[in-house]
Amino acid sequence: MKLIIRTIDTDKDKDTIIKFRKDSYVVSFGTEAGFGDEHEYLQRMEERVRKFPDGQVIIEKDQEPIGQMELQIREYEGTEIGYVNLFYLIPEYRSKGLGKELP
Repeated sequence: MKLIIRTIDTDKDKDTIIKFRKDSYVVSFGTEAGFGDEHEYLQRMEERVRKFPDGQVIIEKDQEPIGQMELQIREYEGTEIGYVNLFYLIPEYRSKGLGKELP
């Protein structure tokens, strides 16, 4: 299975990333109530894309978005570390070992 990873374009991908992030809240917490304001989320994503474009990505299969990753580099105990904010796949692609397929 050939997966493509590309940087999020907050204008083009707005509806997709909001949908994916809200679903991640439902899966994690049983409700999307903690998601907050969509506009604030998009602003936060625009800033993250500016700072670390390779860490804010859409995962595509056959040119269709099937997932999203939000990654950061953060300081922890005086050292910079990688931090995963979100690793999301749509339901039909979960539990299939796709993490091993990512480039």
